[in-house]
Amino acid sequence: MARFGKWKSEKGRLSALFIVLASIALVLAAGSVTAALAKRTGFSGTEKRYPEGTSVNGVSISGMTETEARRALDRTMREMVGAYSVRIVFSDGQAKPVTLSGERLKPVTDLDEVLKKARGGGEHSLALSFSAYRIRLCLADIARETATEPEPARIAFDASFRPDGDRFSIVPGRCGSRLDLEECVRLISSGETEITAPMEELPSEADAPKLPVLMGGFETSFAEGALSAPNRVFNIVKAAEKVNGSVVPAYAVFSVNEALGPRTDELGWRPAPGLTERGADTADQPGGGVCQLSTTLFNAALLADLPIIERQCHSRPIAYAEPGRDATIDTGSFDLKFKNDTGADIYVFAWADEESLKLVCEIWGVPKTDLTVAIETELVETVPPSEDEYELDESLPKYACVEDNPAMTGARYMTYRVYYRDGVSVRREPAAESEYAMHPRRLRVGRGYYKAIFGKLPGE
Repeated sequence: MARFGKWKSEKGRLSALFIVLASIALVLAAGSVTAALAKRTGFSGTEKRYPEGTSVNGVSISGMTETEARRALDRTMREMVGAYSVRIVFSDGQAKPVTLSGERLKPVTDLDEVLKKARGGGEHSLALSFSAYRIRLCLADIARETATEPEPARIAFDASFRPDGDRFSIVPGRCGSRLDLEECVRLISSGETEITAPMEELPSEADAPKLPVLMGGFETSFAEGALSAPNRVFNIVKAAEKVNGSVVPAYAVFSVNEALGPRTDELGWRPAPGLTERGADTADQPGGGVCQLSTTLFNAALLADLPIIERQCHSRPIAYAEPGRDATIDTGSFDLKFKNDTGADIYVFAWADEESLKLVCEIWGVPKTDLTVAIETELVETVPPSEDEYELDESLPKYACVEDNPAMTGARYMTYRVYYRDGVSVRREPAAESEYAMHPRRLRVGRGYYKAIFGKLPGE
């Protein structure tokens, strides 16, 4: 038994020794394979080098480490970026062709992947790749500059219209367009270098506007007496031309003084009679007669049912309009203003017909309601003139008497807008108040006349 146990122990030791020797053999064999591979690829130990015959874009990197290869290929990569460009053309000719350079797009190469593949030797080529974010950044200005906004249908009008023709027409809307950024990014990213700009249509979605209708119109005559004086007619024609064709946007205020500008000799206005001394007298002044324009337009605005923001009556009733329906203006002071509260543009037309000697003002737009408007005036009270006033005029004969102006009765009027539906009055609203001054009769007299009335001369 002792002998058999000893033999079994020796057999175990032999088995262990065989295992150790086998392991050593495997290690030596693996080392031989690794050495052979290292000899073939050049990548042995810590100094990995590319084998003979290895190149990238025609640049040899044989025997180089990866760091050395990167350095050798740096210039090549910069040249690739510098030589790259993409040209974008616009087919509809709405913009000039645009070229994006590599410096702007800042593409990168697949150097890491190529160098990894190059470890096995052979010829390799670099490719450029792009950042979608960078492409969008470069295209942003181009997209903004080449975009066309859609244009809604709009109203066109002829300011020279007379009652025998159409005044308004609708110009159809037009679609817009803009650069399709995502498609452009896709094309550039895919390597395209000549691109027809992909555009996307922007539809004109606004509804066609309603054609304006006549909201209110009024006419006055300048045919009688001093109203037809040549200088006065010239000023009326000039004023009408300045107002004609005015477009008042929704919720804006129209000012006659702003439309006409200052009335001065230097600006071409002619001297014509205007009221002075609170209506007691008249005197020539540049632009005399333009109040007929403001008066005519005032009545048109009342009939158009527009809010009157500012209006002042004359100091006495005038010949071309009923009391309570006039409107005076003066450079830097009195003005006629009305507001467009319709929610859409309104159009103001004015012309002087020098054959019929009539001034016409019209306001066109989209009415606020289906009601029609009429104007009524009401005399509220009268103010009788005070006693005659006398002024001594030493230049007159002793008993001479000259009337400078007759006595005038003052008055107050209320003007109303009356609203009708289908010919039936539905309401009546105050629109304006007018106060006309009373004036005593004024006379200039000689010394004898004056003393006969007052018993003595001034200063006695």
